[in-house]
Amino acid sequence: MKRIATLAATAAVATAGVLAAAAPAQAATVSTCSSTFSGYNGETYKVCVYKDGQNVYSFAHLTGGSPFKPLSIYKSGVSYVVGGATLGQASGPGRLHGYFDLPLGDGTVACGSVYRAQFAMATGNGPFGPTLSAETTVSC
Repeated sequence: MKRIATLAATAAVATAGVLAAAAPAQAATVSTCSSTFSGYNGETYKVCVYKDGQNVYSFAHLTGGSPFKPLSIYKSGVSYVVGGATLGQASGPGRLHGYFDLPLGDGTVACGSVYRAQFAMATGNGPFGPTLSAETTVSC
């Protein structure tokens, strides 16, 4: 009986070692965000870029308004590889009902590339707030 327990324990350790060796290392998602702009009508926004290996994506994080009193907004955002291709853009009118993540673009980029996203927003007929920017360098 003791021999069976020893064999079972040895098999479990061997199996765990094989499973651990077979599991690939997971790349961590790294994010970089701009500062947050707070506007005249209670709206706030910031832009963030994320990288996971060579995969990059970006969002503008918007808050303001409510389901009972939405804000009319006009948004303008873009994401691109510096000196290279545009990976996405978002612009046009909309309504803000609280919190919203606006996708600005995504893609796979070359090692050493700088990925940047920019975003600005206006409420009502008011002027645009500042254009906020966030960027990250893709290292491999």
